[in-house]
Amino acid sequence: MKHLFLKDQKKRIQFAKNEKKRIVLKYLLNNTTIKLEQRLILTEKLKKQNKKTYQTKINNRCSLTYRGRSNISLFKLSRIRLRELLSLGLVPGYKKAVW
Repeated sequence: MKHLFLKDQKKRIQFAKNEKKRIVLKYLLNNTTIKLEQRLILTEKLKKQNKKTYQTKINNRCSLTYRGRSNISLFKLSRIRLRELLSLGLVPGYKKAVW
């Protein structure tokens, strides 16, 4: 299970790199002062970039148990592990309600 978590982390890093490039290309495409020929070249680059970016699928996983389902993205924990930590009082700012 840990290898799936590490694989997901690599995908997130690659997605972040590609996302920056994609934003720059979109900005340049919307710039009307650039010549039409250069904008056509930029559209081709953006198409290639989009194929690379959207092939990666990012999965949220628990950082303690590597569980793939029912994760709370704010804490990067599964609901089960988060409930245990909340009941022990290890998460600051949260109190246990009547469960």
